[in-house]
Amino acid sequence: MKARLIRWWQQRQPREQRLIAFAAAALVLLSCHQAWLQAINYRDRAHQTLQQEQRALRELPAWEAALAQRVAAHPAKAPPDFAALQQLAQQAGLPLRLAQQDTRVVLTAPAEIQFSTLTHWLAQADARWGWQAVRLNISRQQARVMLTQLELRHVE
Repeated sequence: MKARLIRWWQQRQPREQRLIAFAAAALVLLSCHQAWLQAINYRDRAHQTLQQEQRALRELPAWEAALAQRVAAHPAKAPPDFAALQQLAQQAGLPLRLAQQDTRVVLTAPAEIQFSTLTHWLAQADARWGWQAVRLNISRQQARVMLTQLELRHVE
């Protein structure tokens, strides 16, 4: 391969050799210039990012103080006692058998209910106490739905 390249070079006229050498040198210079521009661009972006991070670090104590004030102004919803949640279900006309397990409430037996009643009860439980359904399994049974799985968790 090297011998073939040398032979090809020697077959060129001196004028062609100068022209090819000049083009190769220009290509090298152009490549170096492009690499230099990319390095400068990277340096400028890194400097800008560093300044943004430093500004954020200077403002962090103020953000923490504002967050502490906001948390103090809006205390977290306390989870209701289990009896209140069951009473809300009974008031809504939902024959749900619920059990409390640690920090969650689960359905212990399937129930056939109206879908709109279920969604209204879930919305009330969320709005009043912050209970949200994290697992829900229903299937359609004529005009009603069969609730086979329900898990509620308190979300602050």
